[in-house]
Order: sequence, then structure tokens, then C-alpha cells
Amino acid sequence: MLHAHDAEPVAEWFAAEHDWDLVARDTTDPDRGVEYEAVWVTEGPVTFHFREDHVLNEGYVYLAGRDTARVARHEADLTASLDIWSRQALLSGVARHDGGPERGRAILRAGLGAPQEFDPEFYDLITRAMRADEPVMRAIGMRACAYSPVAEYRPVLEGIARNDDEPENRDLARATLRAFDEFEVGS
Repeated sequence: MLHAHDAEPVAEWFAAEHDWDLVARDTTDPDRGVEYEAVWVTEGPVTFHFREDHVLNEGYVYLAGRDTARVARHEADLTASLDIWSRQALLSGVARHDGGPERGRAILRAGLGAPQEFDPEFYDLITRAMRADEPVMRAIGMRACAYSPVAEYRPVLEGIARNDDEPENRDLARATLRAFDEFEVGS
């Protein structure tokens, strides 16, 4: 995730510095769950993506491709060149807020910036939100886990889907589990 408030020009600058060609630009359609995205092709079978999350209204970048060595090389350059949220900043950002909207945003940001594989610190932070007393915080926790889905979230989601006091949260848990199923997360 990029720290910049206007993150797209930062991503465009990074792609231009590497002489990468823009190959796609999709507009936002939150009603269909489509985020704004721009994609550049690097040398070889790796693409560089910029997306703007429509819930947080914050931009993030990522690399995609099967050439893991090339992805790792570009990732090292990306993390050295761009002002991105560090792991520690994402985790400590939640601790700085006792409650309210800023805590919710920090949890969502942590979910978006979490590794795509199981990480016990991010898991603990997000599942604490999913088990919170406040219904809105439970919903935020479920949205955060959907950003970086790992199988370990399934039992918590299943419990919410069966037992949450709020019908909206039960529905959100079921929808999240369906998305996990679709992408074969922990199935």
C-alpha cells in the first residue's frame, strides 16, 4: 500500500522510470465490486498493477507473474523506491486507535497490506476484530480478512455465519465464505 494520498501518479512515475508500457486501465464500478486498476507490462511475463480500493479509497500496487525470481527483483526495487506501508506500521496503526472510524480504517488497511499467506500477527489482529463486541467492528474484521484470505479464517467466519446476533454479519460471513470457496481458500 502506498502512503501517498494521490497514489496513481506515483505508480505511473514508477512504471515510466522502468519504461513499462500501460496495457490496461479499468474504471471503478463499486456496485459490481470493480476497483480502478491500471496495468503495465514489464519485461518478461510479469505485470505491475495499481489499484485503488473503493472501501478505503487508498491506492496499492502489486506484481503478478509466474517468474518468481523476476517478481522478487521488481518487488525489491519497488519497496526501495516507493513510500509504502511497512509491516510494522500496519500492525502498530491499529494499536494507536482505541476505537471509532480510525481504528476501523487501520484494521482494513492492515487487512489490505497483510501477506497473502498465513501470518499469525495479522491473523490475531483481524480475528480480534471479527470477535469484537461491536457488530460494526465484526463486519470490518470480515472485510479485512477478505483482502488477504487464508484458510485459518474459515472457522471464525463459519462461527459468525451460524451464530452472530446481526443478520447482516451472518450474511457477510456467508458471502465471504462463498468467495473463499470460489478461490479455493482452505477448501
